[in-house]
Amino acid sequence: MTHKILVQCPSFKKIRSDNLFYADKTEYIYNLVSDSQPKLLCRPFGFGKTLLIDTLEELFNGQRELFAGLWIDSSDYQFIKHPIIRLNLGFAEPLNSEELWTQIVNVLQNVAKSEGLPIVHLNPHLPFEDLIFNLYRKYNPRDPKTEGEEPNGDPGGVKVVVLIDDYDAPILNLLAEPAKAFSIQKNLFSLYRSFQNLEKYCRFILLTGQTNLGSCCDGVGLSYASDISYQAKYAGLCGFTQAETDQLIADQFPSLAPALTMRNQFKPGQTMADLKDLIATWYDGFIFDGSTIFDDKTKDKITRVMCPYSILSFFAKQTFDLYWLYAQNDDFLKGVIAQKPERFIGDDFSSYSKLALCHAENPPMGPLLFQTGYLTLKEVSLSHGLMSYGFKPPNLEISLGFRVAILETLFNLTTIEEIEHTQFKIQKSLASHDQVDWEEAFALAVARLTFRPPRPGDFFYRLVFQLFIYCLGFEVDPEDPANHGRLELVKETFAAKKNRAGHPPQFEPFLP
Repeated sequence: MTHKILVQCPSFKKIRSDNLFYADKTEYIYNLVSDSQPKLLCRPFGFGKTLLIDTLEELFNGQRELFAGLWIDSSDYQFIKHPIIRLNLGFAEPLNSEELWTQIVNVLQNVAKSEGLPIVHLNPHLPFEDLIFNLYRKYNPRDPKTEGEEPNGDPGGVKVVVLIDDYDAPILNLLAEPAKAFSIQKNLFSLYRSFQNLEKYCRFILLTGQTNLGSCCDGVGLSYASDISYQAKYAGLCGFTQAETDQLIADQFPSLAPALTMRNQFKPGQTMADLKDLIATWYDGFIFDGSTIFDDKTKDKITRVMCPYSILSFFAKQTFDLYWLYAQNDDFLKGVIAQKPERFIGDDFSSYSKLALCHAENPPMGPLLFQTGYLTLKEVSLSHGLMSYGFKPPNLEISLGFRVAILETLFNLTTIEEIEHTQFKIQKSLASHDQVDWEEAFALAVARLTFRPPRPGDFFYRLVFQLFIYCLGFEVDPEDPANHGRLELVKETFAAKKNRAGHPPQFEPFLP
C-alpha cells in the first residue's frame, strides 16, 4: 500500500492515524528506555528528534494502540502510563538568561496546572525539583503512617518521565555573541545538573539537541547522564538507513521515475537500482558511530543514515534539490565561516582530538560543523595514544551548500548570475595555455577575497585559488611538487575535469 508523504510531522499519532510513512524505530526505543539512566542524544536539524520525543511521550502515556504492528508491540514492553514533563527550548528568538528562565518556569507551571498541582511552590532557581517531586507524590500517594518520612534509595512506584527537546537551542541562537552564549550555557548546565538529585523519582530522562554544548560548562560535563549520540547501537535511531529508504523507493518508484525523467534528472530505461545510487550520492553519508569507524573489524558494519527532512522532501516534490540547506538559517554557516575565515582556506577538517564541544566561546570548527550536520565522520584513528577525528561533507547536497556559503562569505559572490559569470571566466582561463589567462584567473581569486589573511604568502594564495575554483564546481587534483613558482605550481596542480555521472551538469553546480 502506497504511503502518504508529509515532510514535517512531529506528531506520532498523526503519522499512525493518517497512513503516513514511518520508519519503525521502536526496537531502538525499546533499548533506549530499558534502563532509567538519564540520556543525551545529539543530532542535526531535520533528523527527527522532535518526532522521537513525541513517540516517547505516547509510549509513556500507555497508548499501545498507536504502536500496533510495530516491533515494540510484540515485545515484552509494558505500556504503563507515567506522568510526563515535556519541554521544548527551541524558541524562535534569542533569549537572555532571565527571559529563558521565565519561559521555562511558565511551561512547567502549565504542566503543574494540567495535573491539578499547586503552581505557587515552584522554585524559580530549581524549577524542576518541586514539580517532579509533586508529580511523583500525586501518582504514588503516601501512607499516612509514613507522612513526612523521606524514603531511602529507590522509592519505587510510578515515576516521572522528563523529555526535553532542543535543549541547547538557546546557546546556538547566540553563538555570534559569545559572552551571552556562555551565560546561557552556564544557566542551562545548572538546570540540567539539578536532575542528579531527582533521578530516584524519574523513570526516564532524555535531552535532545544538535550539540553537547548544553551538557557541559568550563570543561565539566553531566557525569550522571549517558551521552548516546555516537554509540554504535543508537547510530540509526534518528535518520533513515538505506534499508528504510529502500522501502520508500519501492513504494514511490512508479510515480517518481517519470517525474524525474521529465526534469532530466533520470534517464528513460534507468532502473530502481540506478535511482538508489543517485539518492545515495545526493543525500546519504551521515555517520554518527565513532566507535565502529575506528575498529577495522567492524568498519563494514558502519551505519550510514540519510536526513529524513531531505529524503521526505525529495519524495514529496519528486526532484533533487538542496532541501536541508534551504530549510536552514544560512546565517549560521556564514557566521561560522566569517568568524575564522582562514580556517576554511586549505583546512581539510582532520586531526581533531575529540567530537565533543565544551565551550560556547570559539568552539572548534570541525566538531561544531559535524554536530550541526554540515560535516560527517571521515576517519577515526589512534596516534601516539591520542584519538584523532577527521570530517568531510557527507553528500552532494551538503557539499554544494558549503561551496555556495564559501563563495558568498569569502569571495563575495552573492548571486547566481555572478557565480555563472565567474565560472565562465575561470573555465576559459583553465582551458588556456596562455600565461596571461592564468595570471588573470589567479588575480581574480585573490582580488575577491573578503578578509586580510594573517600570514599571506605563496602557499596561502595557492590554497585560496584551489578553494576558489573548487567552490565554482571544478574538480581539483592537488599535488604539491616542491620548488615551483606560484604560477607554475597552479598550472600543474589544478585542472578542470568533467564531473562524474550523476552529478549536476558541469559549471552549473548550484542549479541541480
